[in-house]
Amino acid sequence: MDNFGDWLDKQLKLLDLSQADLSRTTGITTAHMSRLISGQRKPGNDAILSIARALKIPPEDVFRAAGILPPAIDPNHTPSLGEWMKMFTDADPDTREQLLAMARALSNLPKRKK
Repeated sequence: MDNFGDWLDKQLKLLDLSQADLSRTTGITTAHMSRLISGQRKPGNDAILSIARALKIPPEDVFRAAGILPPAIDPNHTPSLGEWMKMFTDADPDTREQLLAMARALSNLPKRKK
């Protein structure tokens, strides 16, 4: 599978959904959905988030399928610095403050033994 459209088409088949079903659920027009699946258009962040919600899968999986995030190395993959930077730069100012507060709180946790 080389592109987002192939990946999305596979997801629809796995869930026995049509493009029209996904369009209704996401609010993305059927014409735009068709262009995403055919590979004529690349999905934007809003479309990716809507698709993730509709398919009930983590947004990171859809961002990876769209080529925005690097592929996960293994199923226990933890976010990389690049992923954090992407999330942070795409976030609105309030969300950025929340992300920073969480990171500061987590940085004070005791280190886990491996």
